[in-house]
Amino acid sequence: MLNYKSVSECIRFVTDVCLLFILQNYHVPRVRTKLGERAFSYAGPVVWNNLPVYIRAEPDITRFKNILKTYLHSHLI
Repeated sequence: MLNYKSVSECIRFVTDVCLLFILQNYHVPRVRTKLGERAFSYAGPVVWNNLPVYIRAEPDITRFKNILKTYLHSHLI
């Protein structure tokens, strides 16, 4: 069991754990062919890992979608 001296210490711990989870990159499986690179199991983690942290860290789904659309539109077109 974890013991904390104050509420702020507990909040700081939870925030640190959440940030570590958000900053963690997904495992990209090894592929041998170009066809394998088109698989969702490969492309999904590659795209997610390449997103800026400020997008991955957005907790609100609606705001996340808006930020993601703006980012993709400005970087892909």
